[in-house]
Amino acid sequence: MPTFEELLSTKQAADLLGVPHSTLRRWRAEGVAPTHLMIGTQYVYERSTVEDYKRQRKGGDQ
Repeated sequence: MPTFEELLSTKQAADLLGVPHSTLRRWRAEGVAPTHLMIGTQYVYERSTVEDYKRQRKGGDQ
């Protein structure tokens, strides 16, 4: 299990990806968002997963 410091909120993950948090919510609904967990009522993302997702998306755009 990741440490608390390694978990990002939806807003933090969206900021790291350079997209509005509404885009990340839409991606979640479409099933194309980075892997995430739900803790209580909040979605959280592991920083390393979001960074990998960002690298893959950037590589796919080239």
